[in-house]
Amino acid sequence: MSDTRDDRARVQEAMERAVRAAGATTSLFEHRPTEDGRGWVLDWEGTVDGETADLSVIGYGGDLPVQFFVDAWLLEGVAKSDIPAVIAATLGGGGARIVTSGRLFWKGAELLVPLPGGELTSSVRNPSDASPAPWEQRAAGN
Repeated sequence: MSDTRDDRARVQEAMERAVRAAGATTSLFEHRPTEDGRGWVLDWEGTVDGETADLSVIGYGGDLPVQFFVDAWLLEGVAKSDIPAVIAATLGGGGARIVTSGRLFWKGAELLVPLPGGELTSSVRNPSDASPAPWEQRAAGN
């Protein structure tokens, strides 16, 4: 159990540094075990560019990758060492892009997050009509 706790603490420390570097002016972390009790969930809420942003990470010990949520976007298979780069690319305005597409009866959007070793992607079908967060506006080129 302490390995899992230490693992979560290392991820939280890296996230704290990254959200500060991205310009977060307020920051609140909460954590809890996963439903199966074998892993952890780390939630962050803060203010970046005057807007509330939410991050969540679901992880397990060791070298296993995590699920990383930035607002409503889910990035799967994220290496723990890449979490600061993902935060910098999204909340920090460091190169994330949102590409939209549409068909007759549906529309979609894809988040592309550049990393030194490749790119992470997340897709949503029929994205919300709610006002996008400032980082999403930058990523969409607005």
